[in-house]
Amino acid sequence: MEFFWILFLAVFCAAAIKDIMGFGMSMMLTPVFILYYPPQVAVPLIVVLNLTENLIIFVLNRHSVTFEKIRPLILTGIIGVFVGTSLLSHLDAHLVK
Repeated sequence: MEFFWILFLAVFCAAAIKDIMGFGMSMMLTPVFILYYPPQVAVPLIVVLNLTENLIIFVLNRHSVTFEKIRPLILTGIIGVFVGTSLLSHLDAHLVK
């Protein structure tokens, strides 16, 4: 149960830093999550947390989004997800740590 509170505190602090600076949630959470989970579990959990927060931010700011400007980011992000997922599934956990 102790690890739950450590992870909760890490997620809270990382979300606060992301809200202030606009980035950094994954950088803050990855080392903490890898202490308790293998990378193949930790990374998808972090992606879900990051995606959830990004969707909330998008919904709150959707009126000021210009889709023509973010289209290249979306396309390259989708490619990056597939490349990163395939690398994560083939790399050794000790190498990732």
